[in-house]
Amino acid sequence: MSNQSLADVLVAAIADIKQVEAASDDPMRFAVRYMKQQAETILFEAASQATALALTAKMIQEDHAKAVDEVRKGGAA
Repeated sequence: MSNQSLADVLVAAIADIKQVEAASDDPMRFAVRYMKQQAETILFEAASQATALALTAKMIQEDHAKAVDEVRKGGAA
């Protein structure tokens, strides 16, 4: 595993993707543009999934703390 932070890795990936360009006369332009679009989609979906997981983890922690607190106070969990 690298010593780079997650933020550094993501910023580098975004910068690399941003640099991908294909001239209108480049015979490989469609393939290059497609790969750029796929890379962007992968990062977007990964960020969306990571956010959903983080929010779910936070909700689980909050629900657990609430349940433990209710049990300690003598209420039903």
